[in-house]
Amino acid sequence: MHVKRRLRTRLAIATVGALSLTLLAPGIAAQATPVVQPNAIPGMDAVLRPAKLVALAPGATQVTVKESAHGGTVAVSWSVRSKSGRSEIWARVKRGASWGRAVRISDRRATALRHTTDIDSNGALLVGWYEKRGKKRAVVVRRLSGTKLSARKTFSVKAQDGPYVSAGPMQDAVAWTVKKKGVTRPYVSIDAGAGFKSPTMVGAATTKHSAIKGKLSLNSDGPQVHLVHLVKNTASNRAEASWSVLEPARSNSWQRYSNLGPKQAVTSPHPPFVAVNDNGAAALIFTNRDAVDQVRYPSLFLYHPGRSGRALDRLEEARDIAHPDGDSDTRADIPLRSVQNRRGSLMVSYADSPGMLKRLTAPDGNGFSSREWVADALCAPRTNWFFAWPPDEPEFHCIDDESTPGSLQIQHANVGLQATWRPDPRSRAPLRGKVPDPLVPLLQITEDVAGTKDPVWIVDHTEGGRDPGAPRLKFTRVKQPKVAGTARVGSALRVKAGVWRAQPAKTTYRWYAGKKKIKGKAGTKPRLRLTKKMARKKISVKVAVTRSGYAKQTVKVKLRKKVKPRKR
Repeated sequence: MHVKRRLRTRLAIATVGALSLTLLAPGIAAQATPVVQPNAIPGMDAVLRPAKLVALAPGATQVTVKESAHGGTVAVSWSVRSKSGRSEIWARVKRGASWGRAVRISDRRATALRHTTDIDSNGALLVGWYEKRGKKRAVVVRRLSGTKLSARKTFSVKAQDGPYVSAGPMQDAVAWTVKKKGVTRPYVSIDAGAGFKSPTMVGAATTKHSAIKGKLSLNSDGPQVHLVHLVKNTASNRAEASWSVLEPARSNSWQRYSNLGPKQAVTSPHPPFVAVNDNGAAALIFTNRDAVDQVRYPSLFLYHPGRSGRALDRLEEARDIAHPDGDSDTRADIPLRSVQNRRGSLMVSYADSPGMLKRLTAPDGNGFSSREWVADALCAPRTNWFFAWPPDEPEFHCIDDESTPGSLQIQHANVGLQATWRPDPRSRAPLRGKVPDPLVPLLQITEDVAGTKDPVWIVDHTEGGRDPGAPRLKFTRVKQPKVAGTARVGSALRVKAGVWRAQPAKTTYRWYAGKKKIKGKAGTKPRLRLTKKMARKKISVKVAVTRSGYAKQTVKVKLRKKVKPRKR
């Protein structure tokens, strides 16, 4: 009885949701709008929330959707051709229940290509892309907070691949590959709160194997930064797995590990993945090739951040996480589609149906979790599965645009038809459906309008939520700050900030003469010139270190002796 009451309530909500909300982006002319018709099943109601129809620009391509791990922020980005023929990047961000207006991210005077996005812990959308401006080439990174854009950060490089961006509570990261002396290697730049720094080459510096294009994954959702990629071993003609990790709380240097074990053929290799849960446990996923059955299957390594030793010692051995259906009893040559942190658990989805969702880690620990959900129904096309996230457990849904020509049907695997999206009667143009990411319930609808740019919408089925606050770690003082120099009028003192783990993103200084602050810029620099007013007073300085995700720490250093007058 309780279940039926809950289902009837949801049916009423879904009926209200039939009056879909269309949000038009700037510059988008009035256009025909698809209409949703909920399906009322006796004794059962629609499982999905009421849907909002969010308009993108006509002709939108490369549509990318993102949702934060706990549902507090949702974002969609896309590329579109401007009147001048250049490719531009636009984005919209949803906080709570409200979608912001569309914002152009890239410059009108340049062509923006290969954009990627990620949502930061503070709700900002980090966007990276490859830019062509005349003969100049660059990697560009920018943040969108609501409808406010940050300044551009530009790296003047000719990137072979990327950029790939990742936004986290401790640091943001951007990666790309560059070919030098015949070898293509990945580079990473880190922003720990004071802006992106000069890029660092990762991967084995002595290797002669090039990184394979499009086979790289980057993640900075925890205290560490993980980069996994594939390299081409020309001698064995195999794609090998490589892993690089930066652990700021332990060291300022990258640790690099090549040839972890999984190998596959270099022809169309499956890409690697890396994802991090709320506890900092990282899943590194590479595809391996079985020597007997010649079947490829995903192989999982789990990184435990709390263990001691080097990073490789904290990596648990590989585990088979293949789809149970396929070419053999236990393994299937079915690649992964998406791996993400969903409400504290690491979830993985597969690029085929019957739809399958596996939980890799539990939300309350760092160990493996063997739970999985399987749906038997088939979709058309077979990759159009997506998952909704009610409080109890994920639900399987699918888009069908083949059995219902001109319209789209959304079905629940175990319930049946949920809703039908039909064209606006004014246009009667057929609709096409697409699932950009099965772990994010944002669906793409395109209207096939002959002789013009096809209108594009996003159907928003996200549940919403509240993202937890960013964790606050403590700095470890490796070496105490100290002051060098002679305490005499006319001389200069210089403060050394000491050594900290993690490395501070910003260090500030405040000098005192006795109990009074030394005013002006002279009192905030690491070097202090002693004047007559400071004679016979004790000098001290406060050194404060800050970094994103860390609590601010201040150390006061005092001179033992008073400042002596100038020598006659």
